[in-house]
Amino acid sequence: MRPMVLAAMALAACSDAAVNVLAPIGPCRASAAGAEEARPADAFVDSVAVGTFLHYGGTPYDNPTRVAELLRALGVRHLVDPGASSTARSRAGTIAAAANLRVILSINSEHDVVATAAECVGRPSCRTAGAIARELGPALEAFSVSSDAADRIDPAWVSRTRERLTALRAELSADPATRHVELIAPGADDAREVEALRPLADVASYAGLRWRFAPGPPGEALDVAFQQYASAYGARPKHLGTVFWFTGTGDGAVSERVQAKYYTRVLLETFSRRIARTHLHELLDPTAQFLSGTLRRDLTPKASYTALQRMLTLLADPGQSFLPGGLAFTLEPPQPTVRHLLLSKRSGAFYLVLWREVRSRDEDTTVPVEVVLGTRATEVELFQPLASADPIARFARPERISVMVPDHPVILKLTPVCP
Repeated sequence: MRPMVLAAMALAACSDAAVNVLAPIGPCRASAAGAEEARPADAFVDSVAVGTFLHYGGTPYDNPTRVAELLRALGVRHLVDPGASSTARSRAGTIAAAANLRVILSINSEHDVVATAAECVGRPSCRTAGAIARELGPALEAFSVSSDAADRIDPAWVSRTRERLTALRAELSADPATRHVELIAPGADDAREVEALRPLADVASYAGLRWRFAPGPPGEALDVAFQQYASAYGARPKHLGTVFWFTGTGDGAVSERVQAKYYTRVLLETFSRRIARTHLHELLDPTAQFLSGTLRRDLTPKASYTALQRMLTLLADPGQSFLPGGLAFTLEPPQPTVRHLLLSKRSGAFYLVLWREVRSRDEDTTVPVEVVLGTRATEVELFQPLASADPIARFARPERISVMVPDHPVILKLTPVCP
C-alpha cells in the first residue's frame, strides 16, 4: 500500500466552531417545541477533503490546470497531498490558487520534508515545514505527521517528534504569515499505538483518526476507531483520513455504484460524529493498479464523483455566520438501520438527510419511513444525489411524507412556514 494511504489528516476550519454562530438570518427561523437543532449545511460541505498524489509522473496529475478544474467542479475546498517533491508542492500551490482550495501537506523525512532545520544537515534537497509554509502562504492549511507502525510504538521516536513539533509550532507562531498553519498528530492502528502516541496529543492542534479499510459499512470502521481513541483524546477535535474503497476486481474491491454509496455515506457518518474533516482517497485513479479515485484514469467520472458533486452543490451555503434553528419531526416507525442528519441554510430552509447504514450492493435496499412534521412547511422537495441533481418529488404543505430510504443519501429540503 502506498505511503499516506492511511495517514490521518484534516484541519480546524471545518468544525462547527468555525461557523461562529451569531444571529438568525433569513425570512424566519422555525423553533417548534421539541425541535431538533440543525447544524449549518455549509459546515458539512467544509468537512470534506480530497486527496491527490501530485508527485506521480506519467499520470493525469501532470496537468494541474485540469486537476484544478475537476476539484472546483466537485465542490470541495480542501486538498490533501503528500507534498513529496518540489514539483508536487508547486502543483499544489497552482491548484489551490485556481480552484480556491486550501492544502494539507505531510511532514515526512522520506520525502525530505522535516520539522526543523537541524534535520536537514547534510541533505541538500531537504526542506523544512516552516520554509514550505512561507512559500505557500495562506494556501497552506496544515501539516500532518507521517509515521509507520514501528515509529508509533517507539518511545524515542515519539519523544523526538514531540520536541520537533514543539519547535515547529513555535516557529510557525512567531511569523504572522504562518501562524495560521495547524499541526495534525499521526493516527494509530490500535489501542497500543494510541497509548504510545499520547504525548503528542497536546502538541499537535488536532488528533488524527486512522481509517481501517473494510469492505463493509462505514459506521463499523468508525466505531472501532472511536473506541480506540477515546482514552487518549476524549472530546478533542478529530480528523479522519484516508478513507477509501477500491473499485475493480481485486480483493476487497467494490463496484463503482457501491463506492458511491459508501463515499457519500461516510461523510455523513463522520460529520454526525463531530469529526471535523474527512479525507477521501483520492480524486482520481492515477494508474491501473490503484482504483480508489472518484474519477477514472481517463478523467471520466465514476458514480462517486457525480453523487458527491450533486450533494455538495445542494448543501453549499457560504456566507456570514448564522443561527441554524430547529425542526420538529419524527421518523415512523423507528428503523434501526436508518440514520439522519439535520442541516440548515441561511435562507431558513432545512435539509433532512436520510440513509441506511448497511452493507451495500448495486441494488438499493430500502425501508419505508414516514417523516411526521411538527414544524409546518410550505414545500418539501426530495433529492437523491446518486440518481439526479434535480428533485425527484415535491410535496405542498405536507404533514407526513412517505419516503423509501435506501442505502445511500436522500435529502428532504423543507421550507418552513414563518410564524
